[in-house]
Amino acid sequence: MKTKSAMGKRTFSLRAFGLRPNEGVVLKSVCLLSGHAARACSHQLAENGVPPDIYVVDGADAQAVAQWRAADPVAARPVVLIGAAIDGPMRGTTLQRPLLASRLLSTLDEIARTEQRAGPATLLPVTMPPMPARAPAAAPAAAAAPAMPAAAYPGTSAGTSVGTSTGTSAGASVSASAGTTQSPAAAPVAPAVPRGAVLVVDDSPTVRKHLDLVLRDAGLDTVCVATGEEALDEISQREFMLVLLDVVLPGSDGYHVCKTIKKTFSSRLPVVMLTSRSSPFDRIRGSLAGCDAYLVKPVDKAAFMTTLNKYLKSAGGTPVAAPHIAAQAPVSG
Repeated sequence: MKTKSAMGKRTFSLRAFGLRPNEGVVLKSVCLLSGHAARACSHQLAENGVPPDIYVVDGADAQAVAQWRAADPVAARPVVLIGAAIDGPMRGTTLQRPLLASRLLSTLDEIARTEQRAGPATLLPVTMPPMPARAPAAAPAAAAAPAMPAAAYPGTSAGTSVGTSTGTSAGASVSASAGTTQSPAAAPVAPAVPRGAVLVVDDSPTVRKHLDLVLRDAGLDTVCVATGEEALDEISQREFMLVLLDVVLPGSDGYHVCKTIKKTFSSRLPVVMLTSRSSPFDRIRGSLAGCDAYLVKPVDKAAFMTTLNKYLKSAGGTPVAAPHIAAQAPVSG
């Protein structure tokens, strides 16, 4: 049920049917990210028995679709379908797998804006039937998935089936001709990242490039992104041994992103904040958010390498030597 905080911020409730375990984690991380004070609306999971404002449903899971249809038989509320479009009435959109936090948050925000413009009359009361317990299921057969209209996928023809393949990028899909026998669809597997990979999160291209050079000079593999939402996308798809996180970011700030990582993904993933904010209050905020270390820019080379090795070792990695680091300038920006 949509609520309004004392500051006028709208909160939209969500109910999910049939999401895979990792997708449930992504949904929870989106709810946490949306609580940032600077945002116009937020999202939270609906309480049991309370009609939600928005549904999130695995469109390729026949049981999940049936549960959603029973909960909202006249499609009164908007829905985000994951993985596949379906036949029949609906108000909403479809997102392809893998499910990314940034894409899901953007979609939920757009639905929320539409609902607010249309007014509360669009959110009609519906009856929520009791949800049966879901028994562990084997990989679904290809025939079990609901038929998908070809119009939902530009460039595909009638009789073509659409799905995701291992290692495909966000939104990518593969097709098979009608009549071709297909094996049961497996859960998408993220591209492998070599052991020792470090995630760098900073909105400055200069800082990202500098850190990338320093870390690769030390023999580490890196992934560099500019926003917290992109960082969560990466963490939801692969494993990292360390996160280097700026505080001042577009959208959700580093404190909020750090808290989301620790609460929804892994409390054991080391997060080192690299920031120009040096006040005791900022350090306390970093500690409350769960960061493992707080380094102030410009960071001394020796201090940076000491911290890097400490948390690589705690994550099961091997401390690195960096013979060329002395030639690098301190991390700043």
